Amino acid sequence: MNEYLISSIHDRRDSVLGVPESVLQFSKDTTWVEVKTSATEFKKQIIKTGISDGINIEVLEGLSKNDEIKIPAGIEAEK
Repeated sequence: MNEYLISSIHDRRDSVLGVPESVLQFSKDTTWVEVKTSATEFKKQIIKTGISDGINIEVLEGLSKNDEIKIPAGIEAEK
Protein backbone atom coordinates (compact mmCIF):
# COMPACT_ATOMS: atom_id res chain seq x y z
CA MET A 1 0.00 0.00 0.00
CA ASN A 2 1.38 3.41 -0.89
CA GLU A 3 0.88 7.00 0.11
CA TYR A 4 -0.06 9.35 -2.71
CA LEU A 5 -0.49 12.98 -3.57
CA ILE A 6 -3.93 13.07 -5.13
CA SER A 7 -5.29 16.17 -6.80
CA SER A 8 -8.61 16.72 -8.49
CA ILE A 9 -10.18 19.83 -9.92
CA HIS A 10 -11.88 20.51 -6.60
CA ASP A 11 -9.41 19.22 -4.00
CA ARG A 12 -5.82 18.26 -3.26
CA ARG A 13 -4.58 15.90 -0.54
CA ASP A 14 -1.02 14.91 0.31
CA SER A 15 0.21 11.68 1.96
CA VAL A 16 -3.12 9.85 1.74
CA LEU A 17 -3.61 6.10 1.69
CA GLY A 18 -4.48 5.24 -1.87
CA VAL A 19 -4.64 2.52 -4.48
CA PRO A 20 -4.55 2.49 -8.27
CA GLU A 21 -8.10 2.84 -9.62
CA SER A 22 -7.45 -0.21 -11.78
CA VAL A 23 -7.59 -2.54 -8.73
CA LEU A 24 -11.10 -1.46 -7.71
CA GLN A 25 -13.99 -3.83 -8.17
CA PHE A 26 -17.65 -2.89 -7.97
CA SER A 27 -20.91 -4.61 -7.12
CA LYS A 28 -23.99 -2.36 -7.19
CA ASP A 29 -23.06 0.54 -4.87
CA THR A 30 -20.18 -1.30 -3.15
CA THR A 31 -16.49 -0.78 -3.91
CA TRP A 32 -14.00 -3.47 -2.96
CA VAL A 33 -10.50 -4.83 -3.47
CA GLU A 34 -8.92 -8.20 -2.84
CA VAL A 35 -6.61 -8.30 0.20
CA LYS A 36 -3.96 -10.99 0.64
CA THR A 37 -4.63 -13.35 3.56
CA SER A 38 -1.96 -15.98 2.80
CA ALA A 39 0.58 -16.80 0.11
CA THR A 40 -2.15 -17.97 -2.28
CA GLU A 41 -5.41 -16.62 -0.86
CA PHE A 42 -7.22 -13.29 -0.99
CA LYS A 43 -10.42 -12.00 0.59
CA LYS A 44 -12.92 -9.40 -0.60
CA GLN A 45 -12.48 -6.18 1.40
CA ILE A 46 -15.10 -3.46 1.11
CA ILE A 47 -13.59 0.03 1.09
CA LYS A 48 -14.78 3.62 1.18
CA THR A 49 -13.03 5.87 -1.32
CA GLY A 50 -12.36 9.59 -1.48
CA ILE A 51 -10.96 11.81 -4.20
CA SER A 52 -9.36 10.53 -7.37
CA ASP A 53 -6.87 11.99 -9.82
CA GLY A 54 -8.02 9.60 -12.54
CA ILE A 55 -5.16 7.18 -11.86
CA ASN A 56 -5.05 6.71 -8.07
CA ILE A 57 -7.89 6.96 -5.58
CA GLU A 58 -7.87 7.82 -1.89
CA VAL A 59 -8.96 5.08 0.54
CA LEU A 60 -10.86 6.50 3.51
CA GLU A 61 -11.89 3.24 5.22
CA GLY A 62 -11.37 -0.49 4.92
CA LEU A 63 -7.61 -0.77 4.35
CA SER A 64 -4.47 -0.15 6.34
CA LYS A 65 -1.02 0.78 5.11
CA ASN A 66 0.23 -2.79 5.73
CA ASP A 67 -2.47 -4.54 3.66
CA GLU A 68 -1.34 -6.20 0.44
CA ILE A 69 -3.86 -5.97 -2.39
CA LYS A 70 -4.22 -8.12 -5.47
CA ILE A 71 -3.02 -6.44 -8.65
CA PRO A 72 -4.81 -7.79 -11.75
CA ALA A 73 -2.69 -9.33 -14.51
CA GLY A 74 -1.44 -6.72 -16.95
CA ILE A 75 -1.46 -3.93 -14.35
CA GLU A 76 1.94 -2.71 -13.20
CA ALA A 77 2.13 -2.06 -9.45
CA GLU A 78 3.96 0.99 -8.17
CA LYS A 79 7.10 0.07 -6.29
